Amino acid sequence: MKKIEEKIDLIESQINEIELTKNKDFLLTEMKKIGIEKLPYSYSALKSFIDSETMNVHYNKHYKGYVDKLNAALSKKKFGDMDLEQIVKSISKFSKDVRNNAGGAYNHALFWKMLSPKPQKPKKLVLAKINKDFGDISSFKKKFNQIAKENFGSGWVWLIVTDKNKLKVVTTPNQDNPLMNDAEDKGYPILGLDLWEHAYYLKYRNQKDDYIKNFWSVVNWEFVEELYKMKMETKLNESVITRTLLEQEEDIVLSITPQYCNGGETNVISKIIFDTNLEKDQRSKRQETWRSMMSNGIQEILKNHFPERWEKPSPLHKPGVYRVQNGIKVRSLLNNLTSSYTALCVIYKFINDYLRLTDQPLLDFDRDNYEKTTSEVKRFLSIIDSLRGYIFNPSTEINKKIGNALKFSSCEGDQNEKVALQILIENYGEGCAKLESGLGLTKDMIGGIDCILNTDEGEKTVQIKPFRALKEENSEIHVLGASSVKDHSVDLYMFVDKDNGVLQIFKNEGVKFAHRTFIFPNTSHMDSLSAKNPIEKVNCRMYLV
Repeated sequence: MKKIEEKIDLIESQINEIELTKNKDFLLTEMKKIGIEKLPYSYSALKSFIDSETMNVHYNKHYKGYVDKLNAALSKKKFGDMDLEQIVKSISKFSKDVRNNAGGAYNHALFWKMLSPKPQKPKKLVLAKINKDFGDISSFKKKFNQIAKENFGSGWVWLIVTDKNKLKVVTTPNQDNPLMNDAEDKGYPILGLDLWEHAYYLKYRNQKDDYIKNFWSVVNWEFVEELYKMKMETKLNESVITRTLLEQEEDIVLSITPQYCNGGETNVISKIIFDTNLEKDQRSKRQETWRSMMSNGIQEILKNHFPERWEKPSPLHKPGVYRVQNGIKVRSLLNNLTSSYTALCVIYKFINDYLRLTDQPLLDFDRDNYEKTTSEVKRFLSIIDSLRGYIFNPSTEINKKIGNALKFSSCEGDQNEKVALQILIENYGEGCAKLESGLGLTKDMIGGIDCILNTDEGEKTVQIKPFRALKEENSEIHVLGASSVKDHSVDLYMFVDKDNGVLQIFKNEGVKFAHRTFIFPNTSHMDSLSAKNPIEKVNCRMYLV
């Protein structure tokens, strides 16, 4: 056992060394302000490929313009201390303006390093992989050139490493990048060519084919090799560690009896990771960063674990894991992991038991220590990923506990909405409202729209939440015991006490937030309604027994 532990320590130190080298040599940006990558050669150094005037304009006008506009967009929204790669990888949460300029800044920071004045040949690892996946280097270049020529309009052509460790040539429109979480062809880019007209038009005019052909004379194969090596070695070593740990600790994992969380344990997730008891500018850095990391991380883990059941987004449905029920694709409850504190806490408790039994430091989230908690969220996600074969195995107890916790959360949400609708109809009449929520529906998931209420002023969008009590204080009404306390882009908030058949309605005006509490000015309170008929009781907690 001691030799195994020493071997694991050695492998871990190798990974740390790789990561340090990666950060030192290839980190593209620093934050808070996105930096400008220095051009690693003169404007005229690539004359076999591009002229000095084009390079000057490309670098100083276009590239620096992307960086300046990106910094301006980020400063307006106060997104917090995110580096450029983080922004690119979670691009779907940002505006179109941020998307275009972040992509432009990131793509060009890579592009400058992918070019070299010194003629080079493909290096050992990349060449072997190209020969394996494309037949030979000539066939690869032919494929790359063909796809580049067929690209219509502005964009990029890339050589990427896919999740399945295959090399693939893909294109992205505009300034998109394969690392973006909503990219059609996702992967890790190791070589790219800018296909925008500004990259070649001064020299080649409309002869784009010549520009693509001459690209091969300046490819920095050393950089391509290092990118590929960095990606593959890190992935290989991480998989070795994971396999060794699981082989040695399988009995330990099986010995853990998964448990549901008590209120205090659930608060670790709901109050610290998703805490809203902060000013808005603090939330943008802490809560929103952690929420985004958790959401994107869980989604990526699910995508990697269920590739055959993963569906891309459509105009009506969000991406996620789906199952077929009666011939219809239904979105799995697993996609609700990050919105169910009850389910996420089951995993949190299970992982801490795992860490305790393997003599590792327990997860320690501290909302007052941004750097520490950011690191701990990453560690939490990394451990979930390493144990996902066990955690998401339908035959394991942890998987059953997670499923039941998700059913409980879904049941509670469904009941709140049904009781709210019953009270509305009994007080306002048939046809006054309709529910819009449902697993995977874009209106519910993106807009936070649970219901549409018909009023004299037209249709009003509604978010429905549970509550425990109201408290008046300093011309404000505190709605206590709410869930998922955050901003929602709706016209009205409705708070339902399903046990007592009470519904409180507020305009979405001047709302403030505290832990599990919405705070409204008195003037925002529109109505207080009560059920006129008995409420059908459903025991959602049966799932947690």
